[in-house]
Amino acid sequence: MRQLTLLGITVIVLAAWPAAAGAMPLGGNVGIKVGDAVDVVATKLACYAVKASGKSGVVCFKLDAKGLDPGTFGVGIAQDGTVTAYKINAKREPKRILKREPQSATGPDLALTTAKTIRLRSGTTFQLKGTSILCQILTVTSGVAPLYRGTKVGCFRADGVGPLPRSNGVAVSGKFAGAFAFKANRKPGPSFFERKQP
Repeated sequence: MRQLTLLGITVIVLAAWPAAAGAMPLGGNVGIKVGDAVDVVATKLACYAVKASGKSGVVCFKLDAKGLDPGTFGVGIAQDGTVTAYKINAKREPKRILKREPQSATGPDLALTTAKTIRLRSGTTFQLKGTSILCQILTVTSGVAPLYRGTKVGCFRADGVGPLPRSNGVAVSGKFAGAFAFKANRKPGPSFFERKQP
């Protein structure tokens, strides 16, 4: 097991993570499918498995008692590596404010629908079935600036070795939302999007 720290997220890379799409390792790991929602227990965070313009992906947001929390930010990653960021408007709708594509692609804003909600705790990893998207829920209590402490969800594309070289990742917590790039050596690189949650 290898640990990387970025945007206050310690990315735990499991050497045994299967490269085959849809395969799930044992022990604390959950497979989700398009239409599922992940409710991060004891937080105001949720992630949704979505499909838009033929691309599957995971998006994560901060919630309040009524749903998407107006004025906050969310982030997402698609199977092809496209990273998006959203600001939640007063009508509780996500409006895209950033889209970074690894290759040419276009698509509409995101529509959230859920088939099933899965409640997961910190320390759990989940993978969108049929993709290489890996998400980790973890709690960081020290070693980073206060902004990055607490429970967060980080998602990125991975293979059997770790994060894909020169790929992107996203992270969201009750305090911030961000997107970053991995270097050719699979280590975290610069953040290209970061916003504090109100």
